[in-house]
Amino acid sequence: MLRKLTFPTIHHSYYRQREALFSISVPWLSEVARDILSNSPPPMSKTETDVVGPIYTRATHLELLKFLFILLENKLRRLFKSSRLR
Repeated sequence: MLRKLTFPTIHHSYYRQREALFSISVPWLSEVARDILSNSPPPMSKTETDVVGPIYTRATHLELLKFLFILLENKLRRLFKSSRLR
């Protein structure tokens, strides 16, 4: 592991979530690359762990449908919430 970073989640918009992820991760990735090129070890590289993380695979069609349903549900909830405020 080179370095840990957390990203905020935008529940109502896949597009905004993706754009936020890209805008946050680019400076982080360039910083890690600079550390590697300068031969200075990143702070996390010295810690060893026995934790085995999950292996992510491509989403199945059913998982994608569930995800799209969640996006639609969040979008509708957001629309109804904003219409009630008017």
